[in-house]
Amino acid sequence: MNRPKRITIVAWYVIISSVVAGFSVTWGFNHPEAVKILESANFPIWLQKIWAYLALALKLGCGLYLLERIKIARVGLIILLFVGLMVTILNGLSSPAMWITFIANLAIYSFLFTPVSEKWFGHQANA
Repeated sequence: MNRPKRITIVAWYVIISSVVAGFSVTWGFNHPEAVKILESANFPIWLQKIWAYLALALKLGCGLYLLERIKIARVGLIILLFVGLMVTILNGLSSPAMWITFIANLAIYSFLFTPVSEKWFGHQANA
């Protein structure tokens, strides 16, 4: 069976968005105005940096694993999405844009759990 296009599209979305976010996060941690906002958050900056880069690395890995047909990548993305939401809320940095991003990513990741995707990853819904 060839890889479904929706899996390829979601995987490349995850990979590209992780790389772009990596540049954005690095810029943010080096921009004085962004650092002021981060300093006012509940968690220390060093912990925010660790979480940001760890989450991006895991997300990038999940995108690559999707292309390699590794099942855990789908669940990993959903877990990262919800953990990221909780960390952002606990850190005191939630915003309307964060909720829009959360809902959009949840909608995109839902394509990883359709019957075609289940078949690709070896889980047949009626088996």
